[in-house]
Amino acid sequence: MPTNVNVSNVKAADPGLGFTLQFNSPLNDTLKVVITISDQANTYLSTSTVTIDNTITDQNMVFVIPFGDSKYNPGDALKFNIQVMVGEDENSTTSVSGIVRSEGGQFNFKSNIPNSVPDGGTLSKGSTIVSIDGNYLGIMQADGNFCAYNQSQLNTQQDFATDSSNTYQDSPVDYCLKIIGGRAFIYDNAKGSPLSASQKNITGVALVIDSNGHFCMQDKAGNLTRIGFSFSYL
Repeated sequence: MPTNVNVSNVKAADPGLGFTLQFNSPLNDTLKVVITISDQANTYLSTSTVTIDNTITDQNMVFVIPFGDSKYNPGDALKFNIQVMVGEDENSTTSVSGIVRSEGGQFNFKSNIPNSVPDGGTLSKGSTIVSIDGNYLGIMQADGNFCAYNQSQLNTQQDFATDSSNTYQDSPVDYCLKIIGGRAFIYDNAKGSPLSASQKNITGVALVIDSNGHFCMQDKAGNLTRIGFSFSYL
């Protein structure tokens, strides 16, 4: 029986939750996995159970658990709990909880959403991108803020942005992110004009999120330079 079970690569998208279980030795036993997911306010709660009765020897297992369509929207922060029980011994149960940001589009464990916004491109309200390493999610939020988050955070119920355009509004707005002339702009679609921009001296062929969860412009050679957003940069 393994002495260690590791949960990694937690992702969420319509209609389910995906993750990887890693064991430090072959199981040679049966397996039961119970997955519970809810929104931040616990206004809905869903549970799925996977039971594998045949003996498992694989030390790395990928799970994709459906929870049904329209359970959550792209960019929503979801709380999850994954319980793993090996064999019939309840003392062998491993429990991991955390927060995951849901992706846009249909569920694809390897992620089918883009990892950049190219020059001339637009990221509209409710749309998402992933970081280059796949660990962070960038979201053009309905409140007008363009934010980056850890795609999943284990053993915590706190969720915070690793980077932000600081264009938050108290009520929903129709903002988008545009890359124009190698610079990033937060654009107010209702007014037809930009309200914030990245630095004039930093340009590139695409906006990306680096391995620290920060917004960067990427040049043709693949080099990254971190950017910020401000009205004064317009």
